[in-house]
Amino acid sequence: MVLLIMVTAGTLTYLAYKSEKKALLEVIDSKLFAVANMAKATLPSDHHDKIIDANSISAEEFRRIIERNDLICKTLDLQYIWSLMQLNNHIVFTSSTSTSKDTDKHDHAHFLDIHTNPEAYEEVFSTMQTCYSTFDDKWGKGRMVLIPGTDKNGRKYCFGASMSVEKVDQVLLSALQKPLRLSALILLAGAVVAFLLANSVSKPVTELTSMAEDIAKGNFDQKFNIRGASEIRSLSHSINAMRLAIKERIIEVTESEQRFRSIFEEGLIGIVFINSDTRFINVNPAFCKITGYSREELLTKTFPDITHPDHTKIDMENVNKLAKGEIPYYRTKKRYIRKDGQTVWVNLNVSVIRDQSGELLYLLGMIEDITTTENLDNQLRQNEEKFRTLFENITEGVAIHEVIYDEKGRAVNYRIVDVNPAYEKHTGIHPAHAKNKLATELYGTESAPYLPIWGKVAETGTPHHMEVFFAPMNKYFYIACCSPRKGWFATVFTDITEKKQLEDTLIQNEEKFRSLVETSSDWIWETDKNGICTYASPRIKDLLGYTPTEAIGRKAIDFIAQDALKTFNSQITRLYVSPKTFYGMEQKCIHKDGHIVILEGSGAPFFDANGIFKGYRGINRDITERKRQQEALLLSATQLRANLESTPNVAIQWYDLDGRILYWNPASEKMYGWKAEEAMGKTLDALIYTPELAADFHRLLRDIQATGKPAGPFESEFQRLDGTSGWLISTTFKIPMGEGKSAFVCMDVDITGRKQAEEEVRKLNAELEQRVRDRTLQLELANKELKAFSYSVSHDLRAPLRSIDGFSTAILEDYSDKLDGEGRDYLQRLRRASQRMASLIDDMLKLSKVTSGDMHISNVNLSQMVEDFIADLREADPQRNIEAVITPGINVSADPQLMHAVMENLLGNAWKFTSKNANARIEFGTMKPENETTYYVRDNGAGFDMAFINKLFCAFQRLHSVEDYPGDGIGLASVQRIIHRHGGRIWAEGKQNHGATFYFTLGLTNTEPKES
Repeated sequence: MVLLIMVTAGTLTYLAYKSEKKALLEVIDSKLFAVANMAKATLPSDHHDKIIDANSISAEEFRRIIERNDLICKTLDLQYIWSLMQLNNHIVFTSSTSTSKDTDKHDHAHFLDIHTNPEAYEEVFSTMQTCYSTFDDKWGKGRMVLIPGTDKNGRKYCFGASMSVEKVDQVLLSALQKPLRLSALILLAGAVVAFLLANSVSKPVTELTSMAEDIAKGNFDQKFNIRGASEIRSLSHSINAMRLAIKERIIEVTESEQRFRSIFEEGLIGIVFINSDTRFINVNPAFCKITGYSREELLTKTFPDITHPDHTKIDMENVNKLAKGEIPYYRTKKRYIRKDGQTVWVNLNVSVIRDQSGELLYLLGMIEDITTTENLDNQLRQNEEKFRTLFENITEGVAIHEVIYDEKGRAVNYRIVDVNPAYEKHTGIHPAHAKNKLATELYGTESAPYLPIWGKVAETGTPHHMEVFFAPMNKYFYIACCSPRKGWFATVFTDITEKKQLEDTLIQNEEKFRSLVETSSDWIWETDKNGICTYASPRIKDLLGYTPTEAIGRKAIDFIAQDALKTFNSQITRLYVSPKTFYGMEQKCIHKDGHIVILEGSGAPFFDANGIFKGYRGINRDITERKRQQEALLLSATQLRANLESTPNVAIQWYDLDGRILYWNPASEKMYGWKAEEAMGKTLDALIYTPELAADFHRLLRDIQATGKPAGPFESEFQRLDGTSGWLISTTFKIPMGEGKSAFVCMDVDITGRKQAEEEVRKLNAELEQRVRDRTLQLELANKELKAFSYSVSHDLRAPLRSIDGFSTAILEDYSDKLDGEGRDYLQRLRRASQRMASLIDDMLKLSKVTSGDMHISNVNLSQMVEDFIADLREADPQRNIEAVITPGINVSADPQLMHAVMENLLGNAWKFTSKNANARIEFGTMKPENETTYYVRDNGAGFDMAFINKLFCAFQRLHSVEDYPGDGIGLASVQRIIHRHGGRIWAEGKQNHGATFYFTLGLTNTEPKES
């Protein structure tokens, strides 16, 4: 009987133990599988793809992985979470936790540490199937799962998760051992007392059997109180203890499941469970947030319902493979369609959960929202494509360089990493020959060109640009430099050799045009819609005796003579009622001193953006002087003709308004091939111009007739008598001929030779480097000839002016008694005008010298130079009481003579324009905004109106009257050109009657002021 009791109790106890342990292990396996997939989903999808060596994952990134895994382990009561990879015939760690018990390591497994027990992973890497196993080694006793995978290169890896089972075994075994020991004792005593106790133990044994059956069925809440022999009571107590221990373990597992539920409900990664029909059976809030659907809405849908059509087919193929056991899991990047219709990108990991018989229970999906990352990746790819397209197609040369440093961290050279196709066009060097070459090797120089500049850009990231002459290629370049990353720099450059060679010629042509415009005798004005003057040029002072300030705010009718008021008022009223352009309106005006002045005015209305009339802009010309000069001009016509015919290099023609030739000098015969008698009376389209160019010339004559302004200089092609063609530069202006008629004087210079030289320059740029070197000398000689030619032209222009002045003097001396006072006054004005023109030519030559000649750079003490200038000015004008504030020790690298001219002009202006200030002050110093040293000269004198700042540095432009402040208007233009030659900038700020400040910089070599 006792033996029967022991066998029955032991068997039932063991069966209960095995059943409970199996149930617990199934729960643990499901939990480990879900956690391993969760750990896999939290890593970037390309985590293993990008692993090559120890630098593939930063220490900071690996630390964040460890912290995340630690948090999961702590929350779910796990041992470890890790991942391994087969790399270079070793199994190495690619993720880990910090709770490692590996005694060969420190606190955790570091990135790419080699695993000390590789044989434990042979099965998973050979079968590539999910493996569950129990281990008992130096890492403890536990249960683990291994989930395999491969990266895009076919390399194998696996994710693992483990959980301790020591407590489960301890509880179950401790509950089992005591009943077994008691059963053994009872077995020994049972033989002796079997008969005596048969009646007393039958009922307890029956109750004990019932207890074991309840426990085996999972009923742990029922407590048994069995009476009978003490051994049976002890056995009953032991089974009760086992029941309580198993119940406590179940509570622990339940709590662990609750923590897992917390991760499911509160995690940031979407988690879904899907049945074999692809229908959602459970989803967490994170997935609801990703898709925009509620949990209830999703549970009525299948995952294809919300999958983008582009991904549905491959998803279904993978699901079928999972169901058939062909793959253990799959991982992909796909798009869902949210409830609001928007598309969201996700990383999807899907695993299969099966029962003990291998039947599919459900699919487990881990979803990470990567929309932001995907959008950034797309933007990055687009930006890279744009950059590559720009790099390949930009017309400027582009080169990317890496700075080479010595062991002390000093830049010693740089390597050309990459160049674009245009690099060859600008340098003549094939890209394949340039790439990966050191600068000294490629350019054949002892040191890397411009290394201090480029090294600074690569180190600080501050961009830099400059124009340079690159001696190894004998070319001028404009170079802009920036740093794409520290230690690297990129240059974008353009060959400006041709531009530099033509620059002098272009400047000369520009100055010729500017001088003709700025010497106009017209008064330029502007009025508002009510006819009130809002602007008057300084010429009004010469015409009517009023300063621009006096004229502004008044109406034109205020200057009209009394007997002309009615007619003028009628005309002007119609113009402001119905705005339109008008030409040649004569106005009889009263000079400020009372004498009559006849003006001829032309104007045009202007409107705002909405077409609303805002006022008029126009010009007034003094035709009083013109009418008075007609007689004198007619008297000197013969002498003037002789002078014009003696001008050998300037072809001069006179035309009427219809373009018929009135005069044709010998230089015109030589230039065009027609004799004077052949040309006289003919029109241009019959001689030198094509019909199109002739039409343009007729329009030009009409414009000059309407405005009174000269036209040109401009370049044009012409045809000779022999059929050949050439190029000329031409200037045309109107002269009065009496009786209301006018003639147009055209002065042409043959520039065919210069054009041929320019064409030769363009052809030379397409030749090989050797021919460029050979031709450079020829171009320099041609450039000098062009300069000499320009100088000769300036002298040829002076000859007619000297003749006009001379003959006017002769008329005054020889025919003075035959002229009245008014006639003599006309001749005197004619002389002054020709002398003024000669003076302007001198100023123009002086200005051109500023931009010519070589520069000799040396150290210049500006502070001492300023002190010397101030001392000289005080000595020349000892009555002036002026305060001078000079910052000492300012040294610059510059041309001493040119800087002498700069400071002389700036300080001379400051001295001049403070002459009416009793407490005058002049200041010289420096400041340094944005790493660029700026020098300034400041005064508290007359100042200027910032509205006219654009005229400040223009030659012959003045913002103050000559009577108030004498001068020729050339100083600041010279200063600007000198500063530009030094690679600097100049600008000014001022306010009327509150002084002015002139700022300038001196380019790269003067980024910081030097102290003496």
